[in-house]
Amino acid sequence: TGNATAPTTLTARENPAYGRHMQDAEMFTNAACMALNIWDRFDVFCTLGASSGYLKGNSASFNLVGLFGDNENQSTVKTNSVPNMSLDQSVVELYTDTAFSWSVGARAA
Repeated sequence: TGNATAPTTLTARENPAYGRHMQDAEMFTNAACMALNIWDRFDVFCTLGASSGYLKGNSASFNLVGLFGDNENQSTVKTNSVPNMSLDQSVVELYTDTAFSWSVGARAA
């Protein structure tokens, strides 16, 4: 085929994510706090809310690696093939679903 063979042994390398930073990180919250004071001695409180998040950064900050060029069979990958490419020239965006959260607590004076 004329192509180089895919690597099958792991090789130590420097961490490509070292020193890389996230470009944007946001957390969206919508919460409420309710408190009940009993005889100026006890407090019972609870919080209810929903939150979601967003992360954006260079793919090197996530240390993404990929396997390109399993030369023997393009439709499957051999079990002993190892990642041979560092993906560091793209942008990764992660969104989290909105999730409901709650907490309950109490304290005494």
